[in-house]
Amino acid sequence: MVKVQLGSVVEILNGYAFDSKRFNEAKDGLPIIRIRDVVRGRSETYYTGDYPQSYLIDNGDLLVGMDGEFNIEFWKGGKALLNQRVCRISAKAGVTDKSFLRYRLEVLLKEIEANTPYVTVKHLSSEELKESSIPLPPLPEQQRIAAILAKADRLRRLRRYTLDLGESYLQSVFWAMFTSDKANSWPHTTVESLVSKKPNSIRTGPFGSQLLHSEFVDKGVAVLGIDNAVQNRFEWAKPRFITAEKYQTLKRYTVHPNDIIITIMGTLGRCAIVPQNIPLAINTKHLCCITLDQAKCLPSYLHQCFLRHPYLLHQLGVSERGAIMAGLNMEIIKELVVPLPPLPLQQKFTQIVHQYERLRAQQREAVRQAEHLFQALLQRAFAGGVSL
Repeated sequence: MVKVQLGSVVEILNGYAFDSKRFNEAKDGLPIIRIRDVVRGRSETYYTGDYPQSYLIDNGDLLVGMDGEFNIEFWKGGKALLNQRVCRISAKAGVTDKSFLRYRLEVLLKEIEANTPYVTVKHLSSEELKESSIPLPPLPEQQRIAAILAKADRLRRLRRYTLDLGESYLQSVFWAMFTSDKANSWPHTTVESLVSKKPNSIRTGPFGSQLLHSEFVDKGVAVLGIDNAVQNRFEWAKPRFITAEKYQTLKRYTVHPNDIIITIMGTLGRCAIVPQNIPLAINTKHLCCITLDQAKCLPSYLHQCFLRHPYLLHQLGVSERGAIMAGLNMEIIKELVVPLPPLPLQQKFTQIVHQYERLRAQQREAVRQAEHLFQALLQRAFAGGVSL
């Protein structure tokens, strides 16, 4: 298969340095495409003012983000302007198939990204792209490969879309059950009054010299941190352990099934419920851990309150962009006031949540499998000497 320099079979247009003083979010003018807009295919930022016609982008144009992760995607947000650090790649007619180019460049960009040294943010140059070599089969073979990959690509996108659709379901159910007019008659109480009567039922983890990084070991008692709650659901992430002997000095920080963990350092206000099958574990100082009195309040309800209830979010100072107030700590969490619905209503909601989470787990696995299939086909399609 012939190898060619990318610059000989495509045309690359670098974005223009538009004046940011003319940017607005009032939908005045034309959308302007920045790096964050490449994958999602739309822009919420607009530009007013004169512009060179050559920087006008339309649906189907192939765009690459040139900082951070080098993402590539066809634009689908209508007429828009190409800002700096985003480039458009156009296939030369009769030489390169546009869809083949999109899939081939996804592999090339990952290779460049993996080999690009960086301190803070990785940068890509159009010259580097032009000088890169790619195998280029005859045009009919490009189209055949692109058609096979497009089928797998449609499957992974459909799985992602299905997963995205489910995001709003639980929010709608929660609002319908807990923010209607009848909610005004429910008692309001502090988070502190909802915790178990057992000692240390709301706590942060060990501070300072109580637990040093040097004391982490390869196996033993698990240590939970921000990464276990940052997705607003419990996930195992980077493994951290302490010895059984060290645990004996930190037993008061033990995490129990159905505890709620809330991040109070780093990314603030992320929240998760500890699963039933949790092994012996403690939490770090980066988390506030709550053991509830479940005769009053169920974990599924309070968890969703932290994520969705307007009354609680207002107290947390959540902005329209989702940022939590600075300086969130255990004392603030204790004093938060929560509407307390009847326990049977909480139980009904918990049943819905459990059904929802089972479905979501199946959907996430379907997304994982579709992504694995696509990546396997992608690598096979462009591996030397291997054909689809």
